[in-house]
Amino acid sequence: MSSLFDLKGKFAIVTGASSGLGRQFALALAKEGVNVAIVAMPGFPISAYATTKGAVLMMTKSLANEWAKHGVTVNAIGPAYFPSEMTSDVLDNKEMYDAICNLCPMGRPGRDGELDGALIYFASDASSYTTGQLLQIDGGWTTI
Repeated sequence: MSSLFDLKGKFAIVTGASSGLGRQFALALAKEGVNVAIVAMPGFPISAYATTKGAVLMMTKSLANEWAKHGVTVNAIGPAYFPSEMTSDVLDNKEMYDAICNLCPMGRPGRDGELDGALIYFASDASSYTTGQLLQIDGGWTTI
C-alpha cells in the first residue's frame, strides 16, 4: 500500500507557487521527491482571477483527455478559504471571519495540512485512474 503513495521521480506543475497555498503545495511535493515546475503571476484583479479559475477547470479536463493516452493524469484542487497571503485580509478581519464561519457548512475555514492528502493522492499512483477531476476541498461551500 505504501508504494501507491511513493512520489519519487514524479512530475508536477504547481500554479500560484510564489506564495500562499501554491507555495505550500510546491514545497510539500518537493519534500516527497517530486520534480516540481512552478508558475506564478501575482497581482491579478478579481475578475482576471475568477476567469483564470474557470479556465483552469476546463484546461484540466481538456489536458486530461489529450494526455490520457500517454499515461499522464491531470487533476486540480479547488480550495475554499485557507490561511494564505491571498486570504489574510479576509481571515484577519473578525467580521469577515465570523461571516465565513456562519456561512460555511463546516463552520470554519480550512486549516494548514488539510489539502495535503488530496495533493499526495493526485500526485501518487493511488490516483492512476483518476484524471480530469477538480476536487473541491471547501468545507461544504459548493453544497450551498
